[in-house]
Amino acid sequence: YEPAPGQYGVVRVECRFTKSTSIVLGNKSCPTRLPQGDLAIWQDREQKKQLQIETAKKIVEERRSRGPDMTTYAGPQSWAALTKLDIRCGRIMECGRVPDADSLYLLKIDIGEAQPRQVVSSLVKHYTEEELKDRQVVVYCNIKPGKMRGFESQAMVLAATQDKGAEHERCELLTPPKGCKEGTRVQSGAIQVGSASEGVSTKNISKVWGQVQPLLQMNDKKEATFKGTTWTFPEGAITSGLTGCGIY
Repeated sequence: YEPAPGQYGVVRVECRFTKSTSIVLGNKSCPTRLPQGDLAIWQDREQKKQLQIETAKKIVEERRSRGPDMTTYAGPQSWAALTKLDIRCGRIMECGRVPDADSLYLLKIDIGEAQPRQVVSSLVKHYTEEELKDRQVVVYCNIKPGKMRGFESQAMVLAATQDKGAEHERCELLTPPKGCKEGTRVQSGAIQVGSASEGVSTKNISKVWGQVQPLLQMNDKKEATFKGTTWTFPEGAITSGLTGCGIY
């Protein structure tokens, strides 16, 4: 097209620049008032932008192939974060299906408080109601409450999970040792998990969980660990039926 006097023509679709000051669209040349010097600068900027995009893509692909960089979480701040998470022994008192939900259970869990916590959990694929009733579990208690299918979930049960999110996902709940009392907090080496959780706001607690969760793993003894340190209660180690996988 012919730009109006005093205006510049801008063409972005299927265009290329020639050494002249014309824009070629198909087989037609469209005159423009863009000076040759400005055209060279524009071309150089576009080439640099494209190079930056390609470089960024390569970096992302390399990081994905390597998996998560655990050194990001390995500093002392991760131990400090662990003390802010209230994680305890609990017992499932009630278990039922969430109406119109194929994969959700509605649980009532005793965590040593005056009233049990209500928890919505996607365990239908992995456990029957009978297997869950009266079962002791490990509970992340100061999670930010949220609603699922209209029911508020006030805590989260922790489980070892292989191939999380896949069709063949395997999930086994963490199991406290026999004799553990509901409400007892987890110990990780010399540190009591949740010792600094009193008064911690749940508003941004997911960021704290994000520092801790990548370092939670099952070892080859089927014990739950944080940075290689076994999680325990006074009666013994916290276990599961799986090895070499994450805890969620």
